[in-house]
Amino acid sequence: MKNRAQVSVRRITVAETGDISHCEIDVGGKVLVAPLNEPATKLRNRVEDETGVQLETRDVMAVWAAAKEQLLREGKRLEQVLSKLPEGAVANIAGSSTHYWLSADGELLWSQTVPAAAVGKAEVCPRYIDDITEIDTDELTGVAEELRQLALNPTHQVRDIDWLRGCETIHQSAEALAEEKAMVIYSPNEAALSGDGAGFWNDEMGWVTLEDASRYTREQAAQPVDLMSTGNDHRWCEAADFEFSQDASMEP
Repeated sequence: MKNRAQVSVRRITVAETGDISHCEIDVGGKVLVAPLNEPATKLRNRVEDETGVQLETRDVMAVWAAAKEQLLREGKRLEQVLSKLPEGAVANIAGSSTHYWLSADGELLWSQTVPAAAVGKAEVCPRYIDDITEIDTDELTGVAEELRQLALNPTHQVRDIDWLRGCETIHQSAEALAEEKAMVIYSPNEAALSGDGAGFWNDEMGWVTLEDASRYTREQAAQPVDLMSTGNDHRWCEAADFEFSQDASMEP
């Protein structure tokens, strides 16, 4: 059996700024450029076409992580710009559905609902910028570009600061409730055998995909799991360990 070529992923940075411009993937000595604006599936297919080697999830996620890191760098730049604007400044690029402002602790928040008094506070649902997870590599880069543009030209409107803080408080309470049930039961074998990543336990339906998995508290996760899985490989896992990945079969 022919051994798989060794694969490594390296971030390429701009010397003057430290920004990540792209990645390079070394496949058995052949180096391919991995732009941060290329979707994961397209990257997988291109590398396989050019080298005959299928990238593993960890290889693709290394490029994804580079795009996420660059997004966070751009977010820090916008934070600095917003900190110099009037309190309650909400930045937005014309035509974009995403709005950005600073939280009470000075960190960048985003929402795809216009933060205005005509909208219910519970509908705004602001999140910290590092909570952007369940999107593809090219979409991360699209958000990073939007942040970069706003840092250079911070088009904004000033909203009532007390109203904005009210939106944050409601969302933080909802997140705290969700955090109470942050655990899932996962079986790598069931995920692999299903063909669609159905390796998560649902108390009523059995083995399902992540979106349908039953959620449990950490207190419940301290107890042994009394159920059957192929190879008896099921275990407690943080749901968040899977939610950032496009491949639900990837082990945390």
